Formats: sequence, structure tokens, C-alpha cells
Amino acid sequence: MKPSGIRSRETTVNTLWPVESPPAKYAGGYAIGLMMDQLDMTNKSTAEMSTAWNWLDNALTGYDIFESKVKILTTKIVPQVSKYSGLPALNSSSMMFEGMALFQYGGFSAKPTSIFSQYYIPQCSSGPPKGTTCPNGTWQWVMNPNTARGNQYVSSVYNQDIPDEACDE
Repeated sequence: MKPSGIRSRETTVNTLWPVESPPAKYAGGYAIGLMMDQLDMTNKSTAEMSTAWNWLDNALTGYDIFESKVKILTTKIVPQVSKYSGLPALNSSSMMFEGMALFQYGGFSAKPTSIFSQYYIPQCSSGPPKGTTCPNGTWQWVMNPNTARGNQYVSSVYNQDIPDEACDE
């Protein structure tokens, strides 16, 4: 099984302590561990501490967070696609769909349920659309030009150099 590109992007393995989010991205301690799960450290509940200090719990929580982003895309974004005549469907097994989920996982979608706040957005090929109509053109998916940091994040996850020995089952 291949290790997660998200895990490779979010943190480096520290054998003694869970790694905190870097101050350049968020305030130190905002997120922690393999998957950089967001924690409520003012609560300090047993569940929060387990997620912070147990790598398995942290990875499972990260998986649940990622799956919640997939659910948002499936239930809120996919239905919006049909409003744009000719826009190619979103397939949940496509790299485009995965990139959109990564974008949301990284916290870069200002409005997670808006089709225009995603990693890929619809664009009318003939210029400005009229509502959901693309006069004299077709709708196409393009990388969102207004989210440079989010686009860099997704690209960096995809571009992780994971050693072959890390991919052995």
C-alpha cells in the first residue's frame, strides 16, 4: 500500500513527538501529527489527546476528514455540474475529483459547497457567461486562478517523492 501523499506533504516523521503545524501555515499547534489534524487543545479531552499522540488515531482522523471532503463534493458539488450545459461530469475516481478533495482537506476552499470555490472551476470558453449559460462556447474545467496557495498545496501533494521501499506492502 502506498503511503499518503497528504501525510508526506503535511509532516515529516519525528520518532518521539507528534509534529505541529508550521507557523508559516498556521499558528504552531493548530494541527498535529501525521495528517495534521486540527485539534481543540483548550478542550484537552481524552479523544483530542489520543488524536494528538497516537499515530494510528491521527491517521484515522485524517482519513475521516478527507472522506468528509469527498462527501461534500459528492453531495454538494457534483449536483451543481448539471446546471452548466456541456460541462464534463465529475467522476469520483478521477484525479480531478481527488485534487478537489485535497484542496478542501488543505483548507483552501473559502466556500466548500460552492462550485466556484474549488481547485477546478467551470469556465466558459467564449468569455463571460450569462448565468449558467455559455453563449457561443462550451463549459470546461480549469484550475482555479484565484487560489495560488491552494493550487501549490495540491501540486506539492502530487509531487511528493516517495521512496520505492516505502511503497512495499
